[in-house]
Amino acid sequence: PAPGDKLQVGQVELTVMGPVMSYAEPNDTSIVLMISYGKTKFLFTGDMESVAERDLVESGADLKADVLKVGHHGSSSSTSYRFLRAVAPTYGVISLAAANEYGHPHRDPMSRLMDADVTIYRTDKMYDVVAFSDGETISFTCGNPYAEPWRPGDPR
Repeated sequence: PAPGDKLQVGQVELTVMGPVMSYAEPNDTSIVLMISYGKTKFLFTGDMESVAERDLVESGADLKADVLKVGHHGSSSSTSYRFLRAVAPTYGVISLAAANEYGHPHRDPMSRLMDADVTIYRTDKMYDVVAFSDGETISFTCGNPYAEPWRPGDPR
């Protein structure tokens, strides 16, 4: 697929956003998808890192999304301030294993997400994270009923 390719499934529109060019770094070749349903938007970034984030922002694509699947498991190589400003998500979902060998999520992207007042859902603490949309609102359920997301205003 190429950037701009679209697929309509009922009322859901899936748009390929990237990668916008070729990269030597395999993570930057992750397919980036925007899923739109009614007034809600979800951006899935795969393992895209900051170089591909910059190129995607510079492409002029409308990246505004309510939910951001945080890139590269919350690695310090992704989720740059510039990218976060372009996406302006309300929610961020970080997919990662507990006690992973890479130390994900890293401190810097977590700090950037918190600075941007993004409510953060993490699979290492919350297990399955499922977002629901009726086209107007978004809600979440999690596999761990005792875990809570980090919300703006919570202690860091």
